[in-house]
Amino acid sequence: MSRTEAPSGMPFWAGLKVSLFWRWWLSISTSALGDGIRVAAVPLVAASLTTNPTAVAGATIAVTLPFLLFALISGTVVDRLDRRRIMVWVSLSRGAVLGLFALVLLSGHGSLLEVYLLALVMGTGETLYDNAAQSILPAIVRDDQLDSANGRMTATLTAGYEFVGPAAGSILFTVASFLPFATAAALAVSAGGASGLLPSQSTAPPRPSSVKGEGERPPGPSPIAGEGERPHGRRSTILGEIAEGFGWINGQSNLRRLAAITAVIGLTDSAWYGILVLYAIRIVHLGPTGYGLLLAAGGLGGVVGGIVAGQAARRLGIPGAILLAVLAMGATQVILGLTSNAPLAFAALTASSGAIAVFNALAVSTRQRLTPAPLLGRINSVFRFLGLGAAPLGAAIGGFLATSVNLRAPFLAGAPLVIVAGLGLRLAGSGDR
Repeated sequence: MSRTEAPSGMPFWAGLKVSLFWRWWLSISTSALGDGIRVAAVPLVAASLTTNPTAVAGATIAVTLPFLLFALISGTVVDRLDRRRIMVWVSLSRGAVLGLFALVLLSGHGSLLEVYLLALVMGTGETLYDNAAQSILPAIVRDDQLDSANGRMTATLTAGYEFVGPAAGSILFTVASFLPFATAAALAVSAGGASGLLPSQSTAPPRPSSVKGEGERPPGPSPIAGEGERPHGRRSTILGEIAEGFGWINGQSNLRRLAAITAVIGLTDSAWYGILVLYAIRIVHLGPTGYGLLLAAGGLGGVVGGIVAGQAARRLGIPGAILLAVLAMGATQVILGLTSNAPLAFAALTASSGAIAVFNALAVSTRQRLTPAPLLGRINSVFRFLGLGAAPLGAAIGGFLATSVNLRAPFLAGAPLVIVAGLGLRLAGSGDR
């Protein structure tokens, strides 16, 4: 069956002459753009309702809190249910909630409690949607296309969530406070429609392979009995399934090392990124506009990094490309920590963001190759939990170093950790395709 034909059991409108990958890409791109618009607009609404800095910060906390509270649980949900349906229903539900919030703002009755609830609901949905989107990808592209596909995903998420979306959200808010949320609602519904064009788990065409032995489980004891069936008919618990995910990572040396370096990067990156605005103003002597341009340069670097990730993997191999990306992160942190020159700071941040994008894309591909399909949601959730869970600690450490030492310290203290972790990383076997 062709990849542009509707598999049996799918609605007739899913037989559009468009590849499965581009249907998937349309879904994640519209979702990422809507998320970027929303993330920019939420604190703006909060600031319009109160002048209390703590209350405004609460909106930002509410946006990120679900990633710590529900990331691991979302993995079990993604592995238990049809991933396409998760993408569809989460998108449509988020669209409905955003639409209702837009109506509340239009009526002039918005409150901080409603802002917090919106942020929590949206963040919870984001953990489910993003995980399902990552987990369904190996079923719709060939193994040798994973690196390029994940690179495009990384570039798309960066462009929508960090680059275009926030700018659009801010502009729309200046026109009318409800507009960014109404726009995000329409984009969420569009993402749900595009997700509906994907095959369900049970009807997805078999994952093709250009690699000898593809389809075999990686070595090591499988935590899944009988292709997802539980021995003796016992029902698993959510905690038990989460433990299976951690157990699989612990049993795979490549994944274990990749998980460790993901946590290191989450820790060190957040340490300096949290004080980047102070660094830009006091060390590089940029004004507000210059700081905005610095962030834009970083976003552009992330987009370019995602685009070239597949090519880097083909030329250097997965281990070589990941190693180069990690070493580049450490080197650019050193440059940022030592320089006061604006052009050099722009170049270093652009290169740093590009390196992070390459690492993220190829790390996802590695997980997808080394993980059985029934476990992929949980493995993705563990990695997201490690990376995002380390971020608050890193931000606290960065703030302490910046206060007790100087603004350069968060950059220079974290760089050796990243470089050492990169040099200690060895991905081989199934990870080197």
